[in-house]
Amino acid sequence: MKDKKRFYPAVYSTVAAALVLAFVVSVYNAGKNNTAPEQLNADENTGAAAVAKNDVKSYREISTEAATQPTNVTEKAAEATTAAKSRPAPQAQAAAPADEPHYTLFDDTREMSWPVEGRIVMDYSVDTAVYDKTLDQYRTNSSLCISAAADTEVAAAADGIVEAVSYDKVNGNSVMINHGNGWKTTYSQLREDVNVTEGEVVCEGDIIGRIGAPSAYSEALGTHLDFTVSRDEASVDPKTVLKTLDE
Repeated sequence: MKDKKRFYPAVYSTVAAALVLAFVVSVYNAGKNNTAPEQLNADENTGAAAVAKNDVKSYREISTEAATQPTNVTEKAAEATTAAKSRPAPQAQAAAPADEPHYTLFDDTREMSWPVEGRIVMDYSVDTAVYDKTLDQYRTNSSLCISAAADTEVAAAADGIVEAVSYDKVNGNSVMINHGNGWKTTYSQLREDVNVTEGEVVCEGDIIGRIGAPSAYSEALGTHLDFTVSRDEASVDPKTVLKTLDE
């Protein structure tokens, strides 16, 4: 009877202790589960900033955002280009009208005026050699040598723009005029004081210079004009485009 009285109190004490222990454990676990990520100790911290669970986006959300937002420099550049194209272009300021002289372009339907009137002292000949009195030899000649007294005025054969004013030992002082459509004329053996400058617009009949002393390479011809015509840089017989002089 004494043993029973001792046994039951011991059992009750053990059960009570177990219940207390279970309660303590449950309270401990509940407190552990409610600990915020910011409270992780140094051993658990990976170096990343703590983020609460309700702030973490799902993989589906991240994938959707990646598909709708630029993720690299190329896409951002493309967006910038599209935005730039959509912006209205700045209006350019209207240029002031230039008072440029007008002239008629030369073509196959037109004829040129004779730059000077005179006798042909050396004809155009590029296929057959002709005698050159100054050099005392036969040679081809790509110009029309027209005799004229010193200081005789030389006129532009057609409308055009002065392309070059030059000098060399063979041709003396020269003026080249561009008539458009590939046509050009050159006037050589002029005086040094020509009447035109490069870039100047001239009309048919305008005085561009005067006959000067012949160069040492054409001295035997006397004072004259060396007149050349070219089309697309190819030599042309001036007589085929010059107007027919009245007899």
